[in-house]
Amino acid sequence: TEQKLNKLRSQLDDARRENDMLKKQVFHTDGISRVTDLHNQILQREQEIDRLREAKRGLENVQRNQAKKMEVVRQIDSEMDRIKSAHNEELRAIKDRLRALKEGKEQDERTVKRLQTQINQTEDKINLAKGLK
Repeated sequence: TEQKLNKLRSQLDDARRENDMLKKQVFHTDGISRVTDLHNQILQREQEIDRLREAKRGLENVQRNQAKKMEVVRQIDSEMDRIKSAHNEELRAIKDRLRALKEGKEQDERTVKRLQTQINQTEDKINLAKGLK
């Protein structure tokens, strides 16, 4: 019975060793599988990071182009304001000149009227003097 007991113990030890070996194989396989999964996740995330970086570069290019175009628009607005001011000043000068010309014309018309009145009075006096002779 001692032999049977030793034999059973030996079988039990063998079964335990075999069980440990199987566990190691399973855990080793699971570990490799887990490492592979994690590696694949890293690769996917790196690809996503690359896509995001490319999108960021594209957006930065768009932003730079928009900033350049906005500066052009600001320059055009500034130039238009300058031109508008110059035109307004020119228009003001032309209106002043027109007003002065109108005043001169009115003065000339008054002078012509006064002179015409004097001519008429002088002609009347001449005709009166001719009639007295």
